[in-house]
Amino acid sequence: MGGGGSHGMRVDDPAVLLARAELALDRARRFGDVNLETKALADAGLAHLHAGRVAEGMALLDEAMALACGTADDRDVACKSACSLFTACYFTADFERAGRRRRSSASRG
Repeated sequence: MGGGGSHGMRVDDPAVLLARAELALDRARRFGDVNLETKALADAGLAHLHAGRVAEGMALLDEAMALACGTADDRDVACKSACSLFTACYFTADFERAGRRRRSSASRG
């Protein structure tokens, strides 16, 4: 998949990103930090995507966006998670998913 460049979040080494995301996800769930959980899920999703595991990556990104549009309350985390999802949609040409998420987010305000 490459590094992402100007089209979104750059991933130099998917294995390193995944290891860091899994550690962050463990800590987030252990301490009940929904914002950290949201970002960790999005990062893990991008890591899987860049490693060629598209279905796993997209599922994690969808989970991150569900939190970002729900219980997460950090706007910066929500924006970064959305950027990750839209980057993933761009790279996988999943424009239907991007459109659904955009419409869903717009209807929430």
